[in-house]
Amino acid sequence: MLEITTSRLRLIALNLEQLHLLTDGLGQLQEQLGLEPFEVRLSPEFDAEYIESIHDFCLPQVEAHPQDYAWFTHWIIVHRKDNCRIGGIGLGGLPDERGESMIGYFVDERYAGQGLATEAAGALCDWLGKDGRLQAIIATVPVGHAASERILQKIGFEMVTVDEGVGLWRMEVK
Repeated sequence: MLEITTSRLRLIALNLEQLHLLTDGLGQLQEQLGLEPFEVRLSPEFDAEYIESIHDFCLPQVEAHPQDYAWFTHWIIVHRKDNCRIGGIGLGGLPDERGESMIGYFVDERYAGQGLATEAAGALCDWLGKDGRLQAIIATVPVGHAASERILQKIGFEMVTVDEGVGLWRMEVK
């Protein structure tokens, strides 16, 4: 099992079987990982988009790239003290021809405002930075989404452009 640990969090890269359980057997997944049951609250729109991305992107890509599955899978964010899944984080796949990959993340509203998303995103970016194929990590955030903008700023991203109300953020990997 691939896992990144911080002082307050565990980031667990889900394998193919675990991805299936995430969408069709969350209780079984939590039990398999030894986690306390916890239902992450998401808006209905985001929840539908999230599940769709697991089915349309993560599952087929993890199956197609077993050696590099960490770049395609969904990583669950586990709060160590509470021992429960509180959110998720993931990538847009292996670095493209420019050496870039995209990151996205979310944390349950009950755990928001505690720096946990910043800690998770920073830890994953640090881990990614060890891969020589990666030159930069990018993220898109609706302009004015202050919490996500602060997260990216804190871990070293800079806004590059704005297009149709969405900011493109980029962080060079050293």
